[in-house]
Amino acid sequence: MTEIYVPLGILYYQAGEIAKADDLLTKALLTSGESAETQFFLGLVRAAQNRNDEALAAFQKAKTIDPTYPEAYFNTGEILVRLNRTADAIPEYKQAISLRPNYLDAIAGLGQAYFDLGNYPDAIIQLKAAEKLKSDNWEVLITLGDAYRMSNEFNNAIPRYSNALLFYTKQPNYNKDVAADLNSKLGFSLGKQCEANTARFVSCERPTNLWQGAVTAMEKAVDLSGGNAIDQANLGWAYYNYARLDIDSNNKAGADAKLVLAKAALQKAIAGNPIVADGALQNLGGVLIDMGDFAGAVEALKQVAGKHPEWIFSGYAGHRLF
Repeated sequence: MTEIYVPLGILYYQAGEIAKADDLLTKALLTSGESAETQFFLGLVRAAQNRNDEALAAFQKAKTIDPTYPEAYFNTGEILVRLNRTADAIPEYKQAISLRPNYLDAIAGLGQAYFDLGNYPDAIIQLKAAEKLKSDNWEVLITLGDAYRMSNEFNNAIPRYSNALLFYTKQPNYNKDVAADLNSKLGFSLGKQCEANTARFVSCERPTNLWQGAVTAMEKAVDLSGGNAIDQANLGWAYYNYARLDIDSNNKAGADAKLVLAKAALQKAIAGNPIVADGALQNLGGVLIDMGDFAGAVEALKQVAGKHPEWIFSGYAGHRLF
């Protein structure tokens, strides 16, 4: 009977019956404690129970028994991340990859670990390798987009966020908050890429206007989040900057329409969440200046300039008005 404990415990684990798997694998330790497989699956059971220190000990034991067990190294890395020991997880992921070069989960885990530590260049290298192995992995695509965005490489972030949205929203019961956040990141990246293009005297058309794309993405974020104040603030920012393009090209009608929409979104943001109010007030001040409402702009910017004198635009705008 003892010979069946391990395979039956594994089957129960794979079926999600953790308590039964625990009972059988614990019994198996008496006769199979020196089996790497027994220790490995015991580690998985302990991880599922959130008994992380015990899980780590079991995975470490499995590695000691069989140093060629890539899953043991990968799961050691996963538990170390869970224990807030991300730097210690990196050599575990690397060893798993050295044993299995196309180990997608380990490559993605290594990329995520680098990202969490703020090492965006190395994160990009690993996440691009994971993307190459499985181009529809939306989790990899999101983190890769984030790494590019944090590196100010918005042109590379944009297609990753777009593809992540495509694959994520194909799921029947996807989380709308996650989709809203993705649209917000996409809209931000589109807008920042237009700013970068403008600084280099490059057109923002690709083939449609980048600010139009930003507005569309931010509108989707607002719709998906039910009008979240942060998404309203982002939408107001996008409309305001889109209006500035119209102003620069002497398209008064287009600018006026967008400024009205920017003002409405920013006012909703200010009313909805005090955390985002200061940034929204700064942009609202700019919107009101361009609408010719200088008194309203003064009131908006007064609330910001005193608290954030380091914010260049608020100081500049206040100087203009006074």
